[in-house]
Amino acid sequence: MKILWFCNMIYYNLFRFEIKFGEILTYPIHVITRNKKIRTLYEKRGISDPSILVKKTLNNPDGFRSVIAGGHFYILISLLFFGILNLVLFIFNRKFTLEKEHFISLFVASIILAYFLIDYKNKSCYYFKEFDSMTSNQRKKWSWISFFIVIAIWIFGFGMFIFRYC
Repeated sequence: MKILWFCNMIYYNLFRFEIKFGEILTYPIHVITRNKKIRTLYEKRGISDPSILVKKTLNNPDGFRSVIAGGHFYILISLLFFGILNLVLFIFNRKFTLEKEHFISLFVASIILAYFLIDYKNKSCYYFKEFDSMTSNQRKKWSWISFFIVIAIWIFGFGMFIFRYC
């Protein structure tokens, strides 16, 4: 159960990072929604403040940002699988070249594992509510832990690939 909690914590922090990064990228949209002509167009449709609507749409846990964060999480699990495989093959000094079928089967296995860790029965929504209720210091602590774990997995996945084949 702790692994499930920890994986969802990483996914939650990837989602929060995507929201923060997305605010930078969507800043021009927020500027446009402050325009008087745009506001009057939205008011005719019954929306008093379009910037709130844009923010609500972009920060929806079931929306586009969660798809990007989920994709990053799926890639992390795949990198972890490939890193472990390359480490095992290196330790046992096996001259084994990975063919296209091996990559596909490992990628499918990692997708299945990642699905059951964060998406099965919409577990992430339950954990998101739990993580949102944490104190600011706890969230900051787990954000840094998640950041270093993500960096470590990227380095491990690509590092073992480079170390084994170079």
